[in-house]
Amino acid sequence: MPHQIRVHSLKFGQKELVVSDVGIMPGLGQLLAVIAAVMGCFYIGYAILCYKLSGYIKRIPAQHRKIEPGQVCLLMIPVLYLAWNFVAFPNISASFKSYFDSIGDKSVGNCGAGIGTAYALCTAAPAAVGLTAGARVDALNWVAAGLYLGSFMLLIVYFVTVISLKNRIPEDAA
Repeated sequence: MPHQIRVHSLKFGQKELVVSDVGIMPGLGQLLAVIAAVMGCFYIGYAILCYKLSGYIKRIPAQHRKIEPGQVCLLMIPVLYLAWNFVAFPNISASFKSYFDSIGDKSVGNCGAGIGTAYALCTAAPAAVGLTAGARVDALNWVAAGLYLGSFMLLIVYFVTVISLKNRIPEDAA
């Protein structure tokens, strides 16, 4: 079946805007819907993670917090999260470290600070790679995909670390 050409025109005073639809990309609407659904699921998942992180920070007594629970929500802002990861994750770890140092518990190490920083690097680096690679499909894009996969794994390890630290703090400590 041949493509039908539809022409739409709008007049603005003496100017006329003509748009023709030749059906060059017939599946574009479905592709955009799938991309929107995947991004929506990612965003909802990230919102849940931020909510959980805020709850973990609330368990820490206020005098030991290096970041407030509400500030974790800044991770939800597109593009800003690339820089805020470098602030939020090390400060969450520093908050736990401050609490455990105050009670004399040295068994916690750095409370996942290194993992949090590695996560921040693995999320920021693909953005830089994407800016340099553009729409080309080459090795840089595969590196970016590997870094995103690595960042997801680091996020899981970080959460497991933070959950175990939170569970060591009494509920009435805050």
